[in-house]
Amino acid sequence: MSQDSKTEFDHFSEKGYEDLLSDPLRDSFGGDVEFFHLEKADLMDDLLKSTPQNHTHLDVGCGDGRLLKILTNRYQGHFFGSDVSKEMLRDSDLKKMSCFDGLKLPFQDSTFNSLSIACVFHHVLPKDRPNLIKELHRVLKPNGSLYVFEHNPYNPLTRLIVSRSPVDVDAILLYAKELKDLSRDLFRRSQTDYYLFFPEKIAPLFRFTKSLLKYIPLGGQYCFKCKK
Repeated sequence: MSQDSKTEFDHFSEKGYEDLLSDPLRDSFGGDVEFFHLEKADLMDDLLKSTPQNHTHLDVGCGDGRLLKILTNRYQGHFFGSDVSKEMLRDSDLKKMSCFDGLKLPFQDSTFNSLSIACVFHHVLPKDRPNLIKELHRVLKPNGSLYVFEHNPYNPLTRLIVSRSPVDVDAILLYAKELKDLSRDLFRRSQTDYYLFFPEKIAPLFRFTKSLLKYIPLGGQYCFKCKK
């Protein structure tokens, strides 16, 4: 991620990041931004609900820590965040947050049992993505789990929302196959789950369909998960 991108996210923080994300289509799908974070937490539930108290998790590109707050309140363990924007981190009241330069995470090798990185890769230039996946691999413990959440380019509404979002001016969406190719020589078992098929108001009525729909590449976003 370039220095311009880091400065850009500092600027977004000053202007109100959540306000800049607002879009009539996006707002009609999930009126409360919490909905999108809860969906991500649900996709990590199978792992985190059974973790011991000494489990360590890092959220890369954590912003102001919205997802981290959910994880901290829902699961036991130790949760950390890191982001390129000092201003975004300053907006958070969470501890255990750190800034990184977009190239090297400020942690030793094999530090965390699990990692999450939500809607970050599409802000990273394709030439820099191999370095980022290597950094994620480096700080993850053996047998650790990585969860990558990204916008789904197959979904036309997602593409439309991203194309007119001031936060995503530099966005280069990536398909799950690219993540699979990037991780092939570093990680072993991988899986892609698609989600965000139904708007927030009716989503609870269709929770039973999640396990059936997750293989259909039409959800608004996808979760690429793999093991070290």
